[in-house]
Amino acid sequence: MLDKGYKQMDEQSKRSVFSVVVSERRNRSTQPKLQLPKFDLTETHKRDAYCLRAILFSFDAAILKAPTVLLDPAAFVRLAAAHGFPVSSAIQRERTYGNISENAIRMLAQQNCLGHRLIQLWKRISPVTASRVLQMPATNPTPMEPFSPGTIRKIRMALTPIRDQLGFEIIRNLNLLDDPVAFLAMCKRIGYNGPGWTFNTDRPNDMNKAVGQRLIDTWRIMVVS
Repeated sequence: MLDKGYKQMDEQSKRSVFSVVVSERRNRSTQPKLQLPKFDLTETHKRDAYCLRAILFSFDAAILKAPTVLLDPAAFVRLAAAHGFPVSSAIQRERTYGNISENAIRMLAQQNCLGHRLIQLWKRISPVTASRVLQMPATNPTPMEPFSPGTIRKIRMALTPIRDQLGFEIIRNLNLLDDPVAFLAMCKRIGYNGPGWTFNTDRPNDMNKAVGQRLIDTWRIMVVS
């Protein structure tokens, strides 16, 4: 009798354990799988990649001169902004009102978040320069960041006052975006006085073509920023 009772208890316990296991498996199978969003497909990621590619001609040279900015994401953002990368003014400088220390901490945190993402993006866009930087011997951080404005930043500063007129001229003649020399001539006509404004545009040459293309690239950055 005792053996029978023990057997019944064993079978009951087995059934209860089996039912618990089955119910857990069923619950797991019905739960939706969580998937992280693919950030490389977002519009912000595409815009940042486009803008980084547009400043590589001067930005890569600056990083080779000061490779330690890769160890400081906030400095990386400030360097990118100095060479023409569109960065919100809210994360470039402290506000002139409110609690200055709190604003400075918030600004630094935003720069660090953006910097981590831009560093990884830059390594994928410019793998050759990134490999050269990694092969460089370790050096002490430079006391001053290379903040000398790049060509695109200077061009952007000169285009900002005439941005509305520039957009109007482009709408009137979209073919200007395919003709760098004509684009440069148009910018000079409406008041552009940045890099290359003294170049002659009567005949195409390597210099006025290069400056005109930089003007077109910079205008496109201003449009998406």
